[in-house]
Amino acid sequence: MRVLQITDLHILPKPNTQLYGLDTYRSLERVLEKAMSDHIPPDLIIATGDLVEDGSVTSYARLRTLLSKTKVPVFVAPGNHDSVSNMAEALLGDAIQMPFSHALNGWCFVFLNSQIPGEGHGEVKPEQIARLTGLVEAEPKTQFLVALHHTPNTPCAYPGCRLEWREMLLDMLDTYDNVRCVISGHAHEQVEIKRGNALVVTTPATSAQAWHAQEGESSNPDDFWASHRFDPTKFGYRTIDLLENGDLETMVHWIKN
Repeated sequence: MRVLQITDLHILPKPNTQLYGLDTYRSLERVLEKAMSDHIPPDLIIATGDLVEDGSVTSYARLRTLLSKTKVPVFVAPGNHDSVSNMAEALLGDAIQMPFSHALNGWCFVFLNSQIPGEGHGEVKPEQIARLTGLVEAEPKTQFLVALHHTPNTPCAYPGCRLEWREMLLDMLDTYDNVRCVISGHAHEQVEIKRGNALVVTTPATSAQAWHAQEGESSNPDDFWASHRFDPTKFGYRTIDLLENGDLETMVHWIKN
C-alpha cells in the first residue's frame, strides 16, 4: 500500500498568483501529476495541513478541484493557516475526508488536529494522545501511522515552529511498538528521526522550502524573518510504502521549479 503525503500546499484564491516566488497551485499540480504517473501510484493521499494560505472557501474550492482529479481517497488534517469550518464547506466530501482514524489493509491511520486557532504554533492535546493510546492498546496487532500538521521534530527556536505536548507524544512512541510512523509538515523541510519503533518524519512542502535558524544563528529568534528564509527553487512530496507486517519504506521526491 502506497501513501502519498503532501503538506504545506498554501493554495491561493486567485489563479496565476505566487507565494514566496512560487505559484503554489501549479507546484501542487506538478506534484500530483508526477506522483500519479509513477510506476507505483498511490493508493491514498494524506495532506497534512496548511492546505490553503488564507483559509477561504475560494481557495478550498480550487484545491478540491485538483485533488478530485486523482480519483483516490484523500485524508486531510488542518494546519495553522486552515479554517476547519471552510474546509467542511468547500473541501470535504466524496473521496476527501477528515476523520480521526481510518483502518485499511492491516494499518490504522490516525489524524491529529494540532491547530490552535489564531496561532502559528500547534499543540497535541493530552486528550488526543489519550484517544490515540486507547486505539493502539485496543488493536495490538494493527500497525499505526499518525498524521498531524505541526512537526514533533524541533526545526528551530522560533516560537511559531513549536508543538506543545510534543514530548508526551514522543514518549508514547517509546511504549507501543505498533506505532510505526508519524508524518507531519509545517517546517517546509525534510527531517527524519527514530523514536521507539516509529519513524518520525517532517516532509518538505509542495510550496517553497524553508531555512530555520538554529540556536545562535539568529539575531532575534522571536522575529520570524530574522529566523527564516524561503527557497522557491524546489518543492517536494513523500511516498510511504506500507507492508502488512509493519515494515515501511519512505522516500522524499523533489521537483525543480
